Amino acid sequence: MFEVVQVKLREAGKIERYSASGMSFTVGEYVIVEADRGLECGQVVSDIEVVLDKDI
Repeated sequence: MFEVVQVKLREAGKIERYSASGMSFTVGEYVIVEADRGLECGQVVSDIEVVLDKDI
């Protein structure tokens, strides 16, 4: 099982899941994540959730 948080990368962008790795996040806070195009700034849009390996 993994702890993940959902992050919206652009104003109209797709929402992606990222590992929470034992950190704490608040909905609405901005974070830097490793995206397909390199480092990007995004906004946390969910609380931390636990997902199964098969759901990743």
